[in-house]
Order: sequence, then C-alpha cells, then structure tokens
Amino acid sequence: MDACLDAIIHGILQQRKHFQNVYNAAPLEIKTHLSKNFLATDFEFRHTSDSLLQYTCGRRAEIIQQRRSVYKPINKTLNELLHAIPPSNTHLFAEPQLGDLIKEHGGIHKFFPIRKHLIAVNKSKLHNKTATKHERSQNYKRFNDRRPNYRSPAQSQTKKASFNRFHVW
Repeated sequence: MDACLDAIIHGILQQRKHFQNVYNAAPLEIKTHLSKNFLATDFEFRHTSDSLLQYTCGRRAEIIQQRRSVYKPINKTLNELLHAIPPSNTHLFAEPQLGDLIKEHGGIHKFFPIRKHLIAVNKSKLHNKTATKHERSQNYKRFNDRRPNYRSPAQSQTKKASFNRFHVW
C-alpha cells in the first residue's frame, strides 16, 4: 500500500511539474488565462489537486506510522527510545540514530526479539513446501498416465511376472 501511495504522490507531483513547465513556456495571454482559471486559490481545479495531494500524503503518513508501531520492544523504555527516532526518507527509522541506539542498549535482539509464534509459522511453511513437492510428484504421475502406451514400473513388473508364470518367454 505504501508503494502504491508513493506512486500516486509521484504522479501528482510530476503532473504539477509538467503543468508548471507548460505555464512557463506559454505566451503572456495564455498565462493570464491559466492563472485565472487554473491557478487561482478559489478555483475548483487547484482545490481538487491540492486536496488529492494532501489526502495521499496524509494516508501515506498513517501507513508509515502503522508500520512503525508494529515494532514494539518488550521493555517500555526501549520502546519509547525507538519511537523517538524519526523516520528517514527511505526507512521507518533514521539509520544512524537507530544504529547508535541499538549499539548503546545491547544489540538488535533487545529491540526486535524473535517471537515463538513466528518460529511456529516458519515450521508450518516448511511443512507446506513438503506437501507442495508431494503434489508435484502426484501431478507428474497423472501426466504420465495420460501418455499413450505408458506403463508404470508397477505395471511392467506384473506383466513380466505373469509371462514368467505361464512360461511364455
């Protein structure tokens, strides 16, 4: 969701930039018309554009705040210290400040402990991968059964056994 809102915000800002370039290259009479009909503060186009940009930026800020709130160390003091670090342009927490805080207070596991339910989830994912391999082998058998004149190894052995029993060979 965050990436989607980033793309929308980028698109709105690019649209404004291109509009500004067209406005700057336009003759004086067109600039007057554009200023009066598109750039005036009481005009609906400007109001809608500003509202859309404000909404998407606000929604993105809410999502970033929700993502930051997921990280809650067990220790309340560490939690307060962690959430006092502002987000950077690229990460949920400013990198230099986060690195210093982690070094000062005993390492990454103090802030982001491994939870037991996550270990259980990972084990179930491994089990599901095994089931997927089993399903693949089942599909392979079904594929072979559809081929004309195909005999499974079990069928081939029973034919030989039946021939040997009747001494056909």
